[in-house]
Amino acid sequence: MTATPTQQYDPLVLALLRAGHSPDEIYVLLWPTQDTRPVTLQAFRAMAQALDVAESTAEPAEQLTDDLEEVVDNLHVARRKIMQAIESNGDLDETGGFDAGPHMALVKNADTLLKYQAARQDRQVHKLNLRVAREKARLELLNLYERGPTN
Repeated sequence: MTATPTQQYDPLVLALLRAGHSPDEIYVLLWPTQDTRPVTLQAFRAMAQALDVAESTAEPAEQLTDDLEEVVDNLHVARRKIMQAIESNGDLDETGGFDAGPHMALVKNADTLLKYQAARQDRQVHKLNLRVAREKARLELLNLYERGPTN
């Protein structure tokens, strides 16, 4: 990513945009006097718009991936243990009658794994949709830059 003269203010600019302030207001707030302004108002508007679009279409961080993968690994281990218990007559009670507990645990385990797989697929679809949105935003920005200012 290329550094910009206003890059140190990017988080503040985004926060002010999200709070409903216009780029013009933010520009004057950051640089009240003409001699301290690193870029023109028109350039700042374009940078603020690009920053807003980039932040809005950024892919979400996958902070839980390692934790979720560990949970899935644990579910697979648990499923193997449940199956071993069932295969060694672990589904029988003391009197030799059927005990549904291990089978119910196996169903719960499979249900949880299926939910995880569905969540993984939803996340992949979401990422694809974000890529499409980012590309549309990029093309729209190019179109805006080609048209020039609309004051």
